[in-house]
Amino acid sequence: MTHKPQEPRGLYSFKGLLLAVVYGVLVMLLLGGLILNVVQKREYLQAQLTSHGQDSATSLGLSLSTVAVEGDWVAASSMIDAIFDSGAYSNVRLLDSQGQVVINRSALLSLEEVPDWFISIMPLQTPLGQADVVSGWKRVGTLQVRSHPGLAYRDLWSTVKQQGALFVILGCVVFLLLHLLLRQLLRPLKRLESAADKIAHRRFDVTLPLPATKEMRRVTEAVNTMTASIRTMFDEQVHTIESLRRTALQDSVTGLINRETFDKRLQAGLSSGAGEGSGVLWLLELKGFGRYNEKYGRSSGDQLLTEVAEVLQDEVRAVVGSYVARHAGSSFAAFIPAFDLEHAGELADQLLMRLQALEALQKDGDCVTALGMVLCRDGDNLSDLLSAADFAAQEAVQSSGGGWSAADGDLKRSSDPVKTASFWRELLREALDRQGFVMNFQPVVSLGISEKNNGTNSISNEALPDVARQGVIMQQVLARLADEHGQHAAAEFVPMLNRFAMTSELDLCMLEQGLHRLSQHPEDGALCILLSVQTLARDDLAAVLTALLHKYEGETGRLYLECPEYALQVCWAGVDVLIQLRQRFGYRLVIGRFGTAGLPFGYLRDLSVDAIKVDPGLVKNIDEDDGHQFYLRSIVQIAHSQNSLVIAVGVESQEEWDCLMNIGVDGAMGYHICHPQSEPVHLGG
Repeated sequence: MTHKPQEPRGLYSFKGLLLAVVYGVLVMLLLGGLILNVVQKREYLQAQLTSHGQDSATSLGLSLSTVAVEGDWVAASSMIDAIFDSGAYSNVRLLDSQGQVVINRSALLSLEEVPDWFISIMPLQTPLGQADVVSGWKRVGTLQVRSHPGLAYRDLWSTVKQQGALFVILGCVVFLLLHLLLRQLLRPLKRLESAADKIAHRRFDVTLPLPATKEMRRVTEAVNTMTASIRTMFDEQVHTIESLRRTALQDSVTGLINRETFDKRLQAGLSSGAGEGSGVLWLLELKGFGRYNEKYGRSSGDQLLTEVAEVLQDEVRAVVGSYVARHAGSSFAAFIPAFDLEHAGELADQLLMRLQALEALQKDGDCVTALGMVLCRDGDNLSDLLSAADFAAQEAVQSSGGGWSAADGDLKRSSDPVKTASFWRELLREALDRQGFVMNFQPVVSLGISEKNNGTNSISNEALPDVARQGVIMQQVLARLADEHGQHAAAEFVPMLNRFAMTSELDLCMLEQGLHRLSQHPEDGALCILLSVQTLARDDLAAVLTALLHKYEGETGRLYLECPEYALQVCWAGVDVLIQLRQRFGYRLVIGRFGTAGLPFGYLRDLSVDAIKVDPGLVKNIDEDDGHQFYLRSIVQIAHSQNSLVIAVGVESQEEWDCLMNIGVDGAMGYHICHPQSEPVHLGG
């Protein structure tokens, strides 16, 4: 999985800088306007105080002149008290003709509504208003009046509060409008950033909506054009590779895989030791097809081969892991895993009945179908199996003119007594109930490691690429059945697990053991655990996996979950569950048995996976097969364009290893590197 790189410290967003500049200018303008208004208001009030003091002194002085009598100031005192009690004056004094104060009224400056700090920073001067008091033509005294600034301070403070509130409201509104405007204007930049990130991660499904602004529209159109061109080039490349792949690996008439691909895949399964070669091999032959071709023409012959291929493929499709090939001119081969001869015979009866109903075979009695089958086990020789199946097909023709026949079991195999189905059922049930299955580990190593392990728990570390963690990309978890006789490989019990529908229980058992192991052994690195199709088909898959993964949530970052490629065809819902849970728990997703489902591998472009494991059938003797080399090189190219690792499975020779290194595969596993071990393989010195 890819992660967004951490942004360097000290970087500022364009939106933030633009907001800061615009809002800073706005604040300066509004603050300047506020200060200017307050100063102008203060000057106005100052002028009012000066005028008020002088006007009051003049008016009161004239009034006092009508009643003033020097030495008798009672009437004057009454008039002064009446004026002073209005509260508009801080001081009123009357001086006699000698300059002595005869009447003095004063009030302290105390304003609860106005803060002291405001009064200190916005002082108002109250000039003294003065007027003479006369009686007739004689001056009998002097009146001094000083206005009280309280009303002016209240007015000025009220103005500051109103202007300040307006400033804050206007600032918030403008800031919000600027934020919304910039968000709308810069939204195309976010889309461009997202598009660039997708392109950087090789995702070209990008089509950006055109913005309203002319400049951003031009940039967006250029990005859309670029991504469309890259996507077209990518699609053309995938189409070309798919065409070449079909030419190299498939039969051009029937669309089935060809003989070489079939034989390599089956041989890889027989030598895997994991039970992948246990099952039944069919060899279906059309006797008299040559005469049919001569009689009705090549076109009709090709049509008959296509119809037979479709029927054969349709019959075995229900068996998970089966595959069909055109093996020769008029013969077909099919491998049916985890089947015995009894069940294979029942399926053969259905197949032959459908083939006999084909119009082409009904109109020509000389062309008959004959099917030979042989039981396969891990370790069998492929040539012996094919010979036995071919002999059985010939026997079917000679004995009944068609039909099917099974090989009599003359293949050289172990002389151990055959265990009955009931024995296996009881043994496997007991092992699942008592936790009798244990883990073995086989390392998936980076191809930077060029020395064979030679059976030890230490691998040499030379020129490791960044992809490897200490040279081991992951540890593949393999199940072993433990009893008093030791550990039994998967080849012995997997066919019976499939037969009795117990595979899902084993998968979940291995998953829980693997997660527990990760929690106890951080030095193990990452573990890869295979989930079978039976597990992926569970209705309660999401609930079961969530419960297990939540229990060990701290370890899921070191977990690889693998599902076979053909699961994409038969149980996509289960694969989708893995994709959804990966977003929550952070494990990695691996597609196993890649190249066996016949899917165009362009699906890698749409399905984000962390790694793909190439089927052993494509790896076996790859150093001698130019077609498989080309196919695998194409896989590497496509996978790397999607940031997915490519891992080769079943590497059994130094020649295969060297060829894989030259192709550019990221990692490999197989007996040439290391046999399964009871403990994880760690990197040596």
